[in-house]
Amino acid sequence: MVFRLMPALFLGIFLCSSTAFAQEAPTAKDSRPKFVVSLDWNTLTAMNWRLTGASLNGRSPIAAVQDIAVFADAEAGIYEYGEDSPLDTTVEKFELGVGINAYRLGHLVRVGFGSVSDELFNSSDEMYFSILALFKVYERAKSSWHIGAMYNSSNDFPYPVLYYLFSTPDLYLQLGLPFNLEWQIDDRWSLRPTTVRFTSSMRSFFITSTRPFLRPESRVQVDTIAIADRPDEDEYFFVRTGRAGLAAHYNSTRATVGMTFFAGALFDGEYFTGEDSTDNDGATDINDGFVTMVTVWARF
Repeated sequence: MVFRLMPALFLGIFLCSSTAFAQEAPTAKDSRPKFVVSLDWNTLTAMNWRLTGASLNGRSPIAAVQDIAVFADAEAGIYEYGEDSPLDTTVEKFELGVGINAYRLGHLVRVGFGSVSDELFNSSDEMYFSILALFKVYERAKSSWHIGAMYNSSNDFPYPVLYYLFSTPDLYLQLGLPFNLEWQIDDRWSLRPTTVRFTSSMRSFFITSTRPFLRPESRVQVDTIAIADRPDEDEYFFVRTGRAGLAAHYNSTRATVGMTFFAGALFDGEYFTGEDSTDNDGATDINDGFVTMVTVWARF
């Protein structure tokens, strides 16, 4: 499921090419925005948890002046919880964002608003506002320093972004928060561990393989849902799930269209109500189960 993600640590090493399946905070590696659209379909099944959902994501340039580009992105989704799940309802999502990307200078600013609820935009309590600012403050031939912050109105404080970047044609090393490493072993495989995932709306699309292949994947995901008319407007419904399995990926020769199919195990899941994603003292465990996901994307 592709809800608005609270900052969440996840484990795993991706032996893969970076695809639309990867969603993380934008970095200085992002280049001039292109039109990108992806469709996700996913299911989670356990004895006490069942979910089926789909989401449509897109990002498009609006205007460009020299090395500065203005872009917009949007995400819409609908998720149906089964009778075995405590929600037993339909949850909808809509998010819209606008940003400025000075891709040569390494600066990026994005603002967005949205809602993830069983009653979309029912009131201000079911809506959120977010802002992401990222700036390059020092640069040498192959390295640079970046600072910034990410804020979401459902949180009490902004999350810092601070990292050192070292980049060559075969190695992309980002030390700090968030951590990111891309080592291009050959033209088909790359090693890619990552630590922090900020938002599901900003996506990175770096395609390096033109042949079908399998990759192992492991991650922990935290989803946030604002239940309409809840007694305490500061409390949200959280779902945390661990996932591990295999993803099969294929993209066209020119990397303009592609598809990813993921199938694996659902483990260490829990759901709870609290003011933030760490307020899980009274969490209820989700039984181990299965998860599948299909992503189809196109880039122009």
